[in-house]
Amino acid sequence: PHPLRQLDQLPFEIVAVLTTLTGLAALSALVLAWPREERLDPCAIEASALTGTWDAARRKRLQTALAAPELAVSAALRSTIADQLDAWSTSWVDSQRAACIATHVEHVQPEAMLEARRDCLERKRRDFGVLVDMWTQADMELAHGAPRVLAHLPELGGCTDPLVSTPDSAMPNDPELAAAIEDVHDDLQRARMRQLVGVLDEAEVLELEARAAPLDHPPLSLELASLRGEVVLGRQRFDEGADLVLDALHAAQRLGLHELEADARVRLARAVAGEWGKPELEGMVLAEAEASVRTLGHRDDARRIDLLEARAFLQLHAGEYDAAVATVTRARELQE
Repeated sequence: PHPLRQLDQLPFEIVAVLTTLTGLAALSALVLAWPREERLDPCAIEASALTGTWDAARRKRLQTALAAPELAVSAALRSTIADQLDAWSTSWVDSQRAACIATHVEHVQPEAMLEARRDCLERKRRDFGVLVDMWTQADMELAHGAPRVLAHLPELGGCTDPLVSTPDSAMPNDPELAAAIEDVHDDLQRARMRQLVGVLDEAEVLELEARAAPLDHPPLSLELASLRGEVVLGRQRFDEGADLVLDALHAAQRLGLHELEADARVRLARAVAGEWGKPELEGMVLAEAEASVRTLGHRDDARRIDLLEARAFLQLHAGEYDAAVATVTRARELQE
């Protein structure tokens, strides 16, 4: 019989003595004697949690799509893409487990925070799935823009404390409204990938904004407004584009949407650095973006690479060549 069950078979006097003399120590020894294989991990989360998003079948399908002759993607790049998607999926599983441990093992966070972190990670999983879908469709621009896209995989750091960094991102209780928001959000992510490789048209964003307007979901509307500003910036209309992005990030700041604000600040800084023809403003925009990311304090925040690249552009245009080389070197080290 199991050691704990043997307590029922001991004389009452012996049980009393054990309890009185050794108390918790005796009980702890009995618990430690529990066979290891019978202990259940309350936070056991396997890679299978990503089945259908990123698994062996999806990996194979992506490799097959990227190997299409018309794409001319090298074997080395195909391997890099798959390996980095593997790494992201591992980080996602680790983040899910960390969220669970904080509540059910360490007891340092309430159930409400656990649910918020899980909801946040689920949104990141969905965004990641959209990207994988696009790559499996053998999109030439996306395939050849892989290094840029890989540097902007969904950021998981904001899910550490989502009630602080994204307080108004919760989906509405109405299932139809929530589904409509998710649909537009998925298309937003597709547009975001196309923007990263420089093939997004402003008309596409305007169409998404029109779809989002009646849904009245601020995080969605503000991210679309920021994206439109980025497209305009990419067309060298710097004053107009900067105004659009600044309006969006200031609105996000007022709502406490700090992750969205930081994203917009970083993208603006990267777009105007060394290009706007207004060095003082470019430096100010970059300093504010650096402060925003620093305040969030996420470990291994990929946005720091964009900020270093923006800093290097400013240094280059200021004639600070040695400093620019040192900054680029640091960015590459972080990327590796």
